[in-house]
Amino acid sequence: MTMPKRRKSMTDWAAIGGKRGIQGRPEQVSPERDPAASWVAKAVTTSILALVIVPCVIMIRPELYWDSDPQQGLVGSTTALGPSGLMWLAVMSIAATGAALWVHLRAGGRICRISMLLAGLGAVGCIYHMTQHATSLYICSGWVSAVALAMAGLHLGQHRQPRRWMLAALAALLMPLTFDAFSYVLVEHPMMLDSFARQETQFLAGRGLAAGSTQHQEYVRRLSVADATGPFGLSNVFGAVLAALVLITTSITADQLVRRPRSLARVALFAVSTILGFTALYLTRSRGALLACVAGAGLLALAGLVSDRPRLRRWLGSSVWLLIVLAIAAVVVRGLAGPPDSPQGERSLLFRSYYWQGASRIFSEHPWMGVGPGSFKDAYTRLKNPMSPEEVVSSHNVFVDLAVMLGLPGLVWCGMLAIWLAWASRGVFACAAVDRGGGTSGPPQSKGGLQSVAACNRDVAGPAVLAMLALGTQFVLEWPSNLLIELLGLWVTGLVLFVCCGASSENLGTRWPQAGLLAAAVALVLQGQIEMTFYHPGATQLAWFIVALAAAGALADRDRVPERDLDKPDLPFRRDTTVQQLTPMLFAAVAIMMALVFAIPLLRQQSALKHAALRRQQFDDDGAIRHLDDAIDAVPGDPRPYIWQTRMYLEKAVAGAADTPRLRHNVRSSLAVLDRAEAAGLDDLRLLYRRAVIHRWAGQTLGDRAHRLAAVGMFRRICDRSPNSQSNFIA
Repeated sequence: MTMPKRRKSMTDWAAIGGKRGIQGRPEQVSPERDPAASWVAKAVTTSILALVIVPCVIMIRPELYWDSDPQQGLVGSTTALGPSGLMWLAVMSIAATGAALWVHLRAGGRICRISMLLAGLGAVGCIYHMTQHATSLYICSGWVSAVALAMAGLHLGQHRQPRRWMLAALAALLMPLTFDAFSYVLVEHPMMLDSFARQETQFLAGRGLAAGSTQHQEYVRRLSVADATGPFGLSNVFGAVLAALVLITTSITADQLVRRPRSLARVALFAVSTILGFTALYLTRSRGALLACVAGAGLLALAGLVSDRPRLRRWLGSSVWLLIVLAIAAVVVRGLAGPPDSPQGERSLLFRSYYWQGASRIFSEHPWMGVGPGSFKDAYTRLKNPMSPEEVVSSHNVFVDLAVMLGLPGLVWCGMLAIWLAWASRGVFACAAVDRGGGTSGPPQSKGGLQSVAACNRDVAGPAVLAMLALGTQFVLEWPSNLLIELLGLWVTGLVLFVCCGASSENLGTRWPQAGLLAAAVALVLQGQIEMTFYHPGATQLAWFIVALAAAGALADRDRVPERDLDKPDLPFRRDTTVQQLTPMLFAAVAIMMALVFAIPLLRQQSALKHAALRRQQFDDDGAIRHLDDAIDAVPGDPRPYIWQTRMYLEKAVAGAADTPRLRHNVRSSLAVLDRAEAAGLDDLRLLYRRAVIHRWAGQTLGDRAHRLAAVGMFRRICDRSPNSQSNFIA
């Protein structure tokens, strides 16, 4: 007799935590026999959510030390996560994803092989570039973390209780981000303007900006604009995140309105959250995010109208791709129209078309493995449209970024993103079928047994733990600023509302939240056509996670049966294959590899950079140079330690210009540092410029013709490699 195909449904917490019996069948789990089983799934799900939320509430900076001269500022504690912190988040994300897949398999689920294959192929491209350049290490670690967490969401989202808890947590995240926007506009921005006015001279000296220069005036202009940027530092990225979360809370509000019996308290809670979130979205002043939110709202309404009509399935899927094609077409058409006739004309989309033009030229030179995030800026400066006034680190398009920076592995990820969007639109009809058939769409009944074990999410225990992990970490890092009574009050308000929204997970339905996830995913991808949401290492985790969770709505209902069939002891289940069982172990092995090869060396480098900055602040340049040597040994692919070493050697040469032997020694030492960078494989224009400056100064001071000729040759190479602008690599 052939074994029937295993059937799958959105199981509850206890079923997910269940044990496998003989012949691959799950044993019947009861809270009396295994009361801790469901807590394993809850703990894993909460860990995944914490790893998604932490980068959204804590600012991440690529350079904690040596972004400016340490002699011009304090070196000590920071209110942001640096490259090392982001890398350890990536390691924990991969390990937690392995645990999530193990939980999924224990519940009788199966690994989505096509997604796993595509994710792995794209990750190979990221890991390759992580070994080439420090910026690629920083950016690609965030991308690997994002896709790993997305895989966790794709599989855990196929089960009822984890899916509801993840939905509630995403809706709850809107509150702290909203009050962060209010805090910035009402409190932090006025304080920042006052502080800058009092320390403007010191600030300019630390950044190397001349008073009254164009760069100085541009910085002052941008500083005076009170756009809410949130933890991301970019208003457009913050706006995209807020737009997605607003659409999720809107769908939950609709779900609570149609639910019987209706809870007016929950309706009011999510309705107020939606209104406050949209207000915060307005404070970002991001027109693209507002348009994406409006388009997502229209898609949400369309999904609600056609979800009961499977024959109209193509309309919904076609609408998703129509919106994306329109966003791309708008940029292309604007680029063809050319520059505006007046200074007040539209330039935002025009500049995006310039970015895409330069990126297409880069891709033609590096089609296989891409140019890498760390080398994109130099390549763009060389190949950009001469009319483009900017040097950028991203093409401001998720598909173009992945293709240009990762090559074929990036195109694989583009395909995976497209597949997940198609699954997300299909999931609306699958979840609507669940609601029509009863099954698992309603809230669990309070009759003890398995439902009493799952009662954690009806109170504040789960949300409180998540708030402690995510918002507690934020509070600890930002402790000095949170001492202000205004900021503390807003933070506490956001915390309370976060817990209240998160505590409502047991009362969420299926149909409308799935439509909200689809709308949020489309809004993120729409904004991702003109902005850096998927590129940003703090926002990419949330963006990929929402798209994957939306796609899980279709996978959860393939070949489903009523939930009561799970209680039949004779229900046949397919045995897990060896590959399926080894998948969680593979993630654990990758996490260990990432820790040993990348995270630990990066931690050593950041420690060395900090000690070097402290030495520099104490005017001990010899000690700073020694610590910078340690930083170079730990991570050879970072140009900054080389640049600052050459700068300090040149300063010593200038100070001892009267002592010719000492001067020659410092010049040779500075050039030896650059030779060491070249031997490490770094081909950075900033390093080439430092070499040209050293040769020019040595030629002028020593009267050495060889140095002067070398300087001329270096500047010619710079002009050849960067014909349009040299400002981006001058350090």
